[in-house]
Amino acid sequence: MLLEQPKEIVKVSKNMKFGDLTTQWCYGLAPDRVWKCTCGCGSVCYVKEAALQQNIVENCGNAIHRKKTSSIQPAKRKYIVCGGIERHVCLLCNADMPYDSRKVYCEKCRQLKKLK
Repeated sequence: MLLEQPKEIVKVSKNMKFGDLTTQWCYGLAPDRVWKCTCGCGSVCYVKEAALQQNIVENCGNAIHRKKTSSIQPAKRKYIVCGGIERHVCLLCNADMPYDSRKVYCEKCRQLKKLK
C-alpha cells in the first residue's frame, strides 16, 4: 500500500505571488502570521499565512473577482458566487437582492422600466 507524500509547505516571504495577491509585509508569529497583500486589481487586504499556503485565498474578494454567473430558471434569475457565497442580483444593474426574492429586477430598475 502506497501512502501519499505530504505536500511541502511553502515558506511565505515578501513579494511572493499567490493567485492575484502579492505579499508585502507581515506581523505576528508563525502559526498566526498575517500578511499585508496587494491584489492585481489594486486593492489591499490582510490574509493569514496558512490561507495563502493552502491556496484558500487567491484574491482580495472585491466585486471585480466575481466570476461565476448562471441562470437558474427560465425567469433568468441571475446568481453570482463570490468567496463561496451565492448572491441573487438584478439583471440590469447587478445590484444585490435578497436571496429568496423571486424578482428579476431591483426596485430602482423596475421603476425605470415603467417610465419607458
